Amino acid sequence: MALRFCPLFSGSDGNCCFLEIDDKRYLIDAGFSGKKIENNLKNLGVDPSSIDLIFLTHEHIDHIRGAGVLSRRFNIKICANIETFTAGKEKLGKLKDENIVMLETNKRHKFSKFDLETLELSHDCKRGLGFVFDTDYGKVSAITDTGIVTDRMIEKMFDSKIFYFEANHDVDMLIKGPYEYSLKMRILSDVGHISNKVSAKTLSKVVTDKCKKIYLGHLSQTNNKKEIAYDEVSNALEFERVLKYANLEVANRFENSSLTEIK
Repeated sequence: MALRFCPLFSGSDGNCCFLEIDDKRYLIDAGFSGKKIENNLKNLGVDPSSIDLIFLTHEHIDHIRGAGVLSRRFNIKICANIETFTAGKEKLGKLKDENIVMLETNKRHKFSKFDLETLELSHDCKRGLGFVFDTDYGKVSAITDTGIVTDRMIEKMFDSKIFYFEANHDVDMLIKGPYEYSLKMRILSDVGHISNKVSAKTLSKVVTDKCKKIYLGHLSQTNNKKEIAYDEVSNALEFERVLKYANLEVANRFENSSLTEIK
C-alpha cells in the first residue's frame, strides 16, 4: 500500500491532479475535457472508472471543465463548497444529488483515508479552496489560484510530504508582457495569482526534512518560463538549506508530470 501523486495538467489551459491513497483514488480539479483526463489517467495505468472523488477548488473553467462529464460517465462524487457548486452549476451540468458532497470552508473534514483541511483562498472567484490531505503517509498540500498566502495556510501546509504549489508568473515578464493593464493589475492583486517570488518565499517557510517532492504549478504560458520559476524557487530553497530534502519539479502543462510514490 502507498500514496501516489501526479499532476495530470497544470496551467492556464487546465488543471488536474491525481492522488491515490492505498486503494482509493481521487482527482483535485478536472479542468480539461473528460476525454483528455481519461487518457492521461490511462497513461498512468489508472482506470478512470476507479476514481472515487473529485475535489474542486473553485468554479473557473480551467479547474472545472471536465468534472460534470466524469461524474455522469463514471458515477463519481464531486466535493466542493456551496459557493463553487452554485457558481459552477452551468459548467458542471446536471449532477445526481448523491454525487454532490458539500465541503465547509476553513474546516477539517474526515474521509476514510485522510483528514482534509480546506483553506480559504484569495482569488477572483466566489470562494476558492486549497486542500491539505493529512494521511497516514504524511500531508499532501495543493494550493493554487490565490493572490495572498495567509498564516493559516502556512500553518496547515507546514511539514508536508508533497507540495503542489502555485508559481504563476515572473513579475517582470508580466509587467513588460502583452496583457492589458487591467489584467496585469488583476493578476498582481490580492485576488490574482502567486508569483515565483512569493512561491519561493512561502515554500522556504513550510518545507522541512519530511518533504519528498515539490511541484510548481499553474505557470502562465505568457508570463513565466519553467526555467525562471525553477531557478527562483530552487535558489531560495537552497539559501534556506531545505532543497536537499526534496525533489523540485515544474509541473507539465499538458501531459502527466512524474509520479511521486510514498510507502
